[in-house]
Amino acid sequence: MPTFHCSAILFDLDGVLIDSTASITRRWAKWAEQQGLDPLEVLEVIHGRRSAEVIRLVAPHLDVVAEGTQKTSLHSVFNTVALHHAA
Repeated sequence: MPTFHCSAILFDLDGVLIDSTASITRRWAKWAEQQGLDPLEVLEVIHGRRSAEVIRLVAPHLDVVAEGTQKTSLHSVFNTVALHHAA
């Protein structure tokens, strides 16, 4: 087996090794409720977008940096599961 030396290894985890869809959906829905937004409308636009883009899109009146920090600090990994082919 070849040996190689490196400083870091980057894994594309979500959708490859793990599925965090349930956790992300739950967190965005809770955030939407806290902001007085319709969770279903927010959930329709989250996939494929960065948090800042979503916040600007659904709540342009909010401070993107503050909201992103709050959302990140409350992010949960519960319901994140390993995909069957990742084992």
